[in-house]
Parts: sequence; structure tokens; C-alpha cells
Amino acid sequence: GLHGVGVSVVNALSEWLEVEVQRDGQVYRQRYQRGIKQNELEVVGKSKESGTTVTFKPDAQIFTELRYNFDTLSNRLRELAFLNKGLRIVLVDEREAKKVEETYEYEGGLASFVEFLRGNRVPLHDKVVYFEASRPEAEIELALQYDDGYSENT
Repeated sequence: GLHGVGVSVVNALSEWLEVEVQRDGQVYRQRYQRGIKQNELEVVGKSKESGTTVTFKPDAQIFTELRYNFDTLSNRLRELAFLNKGLRIVLVDEREAKKVEETYEYEGGLASFVEFLRGNRVPLHDKVVYFEASRPEAEIELALQYDDGYSENT
């Protein structure tokens, strides 16, 4: 999370949470139940991939409403994938008999987000204007494109 507490909060509010990490040729797994570690970090396999998978079930003892709107989650996770170029997020909904799965991954980052937001409007210039720079005190990433419409979209 933004302040380093994201998964800790999810863990505290979940009936169970499982973290699987693929790194350095190994697959590691650890499980928690209502915030309490159930096992030590264990090696459960080998992998040439890298990444982290977090799977959890919200705790019905804490939340009175456990129905989530797939579209709301989908929109937010899509935005996060656009804002974190190269990040792959997979949303899996297993509530119904037919599992629904969406994957969000945008190598173009903000430039891809601008193209997505533009939709069917006609661009006034072919390429999205894109710029990124980094200094020790700050980072900036900018993407924009003008189209034939009269409304702004931020």
C-alpha cells in the first residue's frame, strides 16, 4: 500500500489470507487466519517467474455486507495497472458457478491510460505526448493527447 500497511490491513480484516511469492527460482507460501500466522514461510515449488499473489476472504465477523461490485473493483484495479506500468493484476470472481477472470497489464502506463480514456474520439495528433523524469527529490510522469472533442478528460 501507499504507506506500507496495505496487506497488513487486508490480513487483519480477512477470515483467511494466503500469500504466494515467486522469486529467485522458488515459490514461497504463507497462510494467515484472522491475522494470525498459520505456518512459517515455506518453499512449495520452483518457478522461473517473479511476482506475488495475494488471495483472501473478507471476514463476515467484521463486515456486515460481503457482496462486492465486480465492476467497481474492475475499474479501480484497471486504473492501478495503468498507473503502475508493467504491473499485472488479475481479478478473479469465484462467487458464482462460472468463474469470471479479468487481467490488467499495460506496458505503456499513463500513455496507454490516455488512449483508453480517449475511447472513440479522434486524436488531433498521432502519438500520445509522453514524458518521464526522475531526480532524487521527485519523479514525474506525464501523458496527454488532444482530440476533436470539446470536453476535458483528466
